Amino acid sequence: MTAADGAYPTTVAAGAGGPTATGAAATDAVKTLLPDQLRDGNTPVFRTPWEAQAFAMAVALQQRGLFTWPEWAQALAEQIAAAQASGDPDLGVTYYRHWVGALEQLVSRLETGGLL
Repeated sequence: MTAADGAYPTTVAAGAGGPTATGAAATDAVKTLLPDQLRDGNTPVFRTPWEAQAFAMAVALQQRGLFTWPEWAQALAEQIAAAQASGDPDLGVTYYRHWVGALEQLVSRLETGGLL
């Protein structure tokens, strides 16, 4: 799979140690949002429902053609680089915050360009 082929990721690494579930509610929410991309073995890929929602929003917006995966990767890389420059220890717990920041950046560009 490549970003250019239009396929979306089937797994997401959340950093050192990997994500863990925070309870049945989180697991149920993830199952509802992304039934085919939920688990790495028996371990949920997302720690909390909002992480799954951030992932689902990125996938949905890309599938609607609002940005490409290379554009997404660039926006996410910029968010992570800025966080690291500000002292983020990059332990994985802030990973999906960077997803949300990248989504905000891309949507802001779309609004500014009159595409939304």
